[in-house]
Amino acid sequence: SIRIWKTYNGFIQALIPKAHVGKVNALMPAPAGDVFWSGGDDGWIREWPAGSGKALRSHYAAFAGPVLALAMIPGGNGFYSGHADKVVLFWLVAETEWPLCHLDPEGGQVNSLAVNPGKIGQVAVALENGLVKLYEQR
Repeated sequence: SIRIWKTYNGFIQALIPKAHVGKVNALMPAPAGDVFWSGGDDGWIREWPAGSGKALRSHYAAFAGPVLALAMIPGGNGFYSGHADKVVLFWLVAETEWPLCHLDPEGGQVNSLAVNPGKIGQVAVALENGLVKLYEQR
C-alpha cells in the first residue's frame, strides 16, 4: 500500500491499499510535486495524483520483471525504470504503450538509478554486483 501523509499535522491524506500486486519497491515525485510515480513487484509503473488514490496512467514492462528503481529526467517529460530482470527502460510520460529505449547493463538486477540534472541524457545505474555504470542517451 501507499500512504500519503500531511507533513504539517501527521495525518493521512490518502491511502492507496492496492497500488500494486505485491510490494511497492520504488517511488518518484514529478518535478511539479502534484503527482508521483510508483513501481512494484507486478511490473507496473503508475502515476498518482498527490492527494488521491486513483491512478492517472500506467506503464507495464511485462518482459522486465519487478520495478526496483525510478528516476525522472529534468523537466519531467520522461523517466527511467530499473528492473529485477537486469534491464533499464526509458519512458516518455505521455506514452503508455512501450518504452522508448532500453539498456541491458551486465551486473545483475538494477538496484538504483540517478539522473544527472546537469547533463542531458545521463543516468547512473547501480547494479546488484556492486558496480555503478554511467550511460548517456544521444
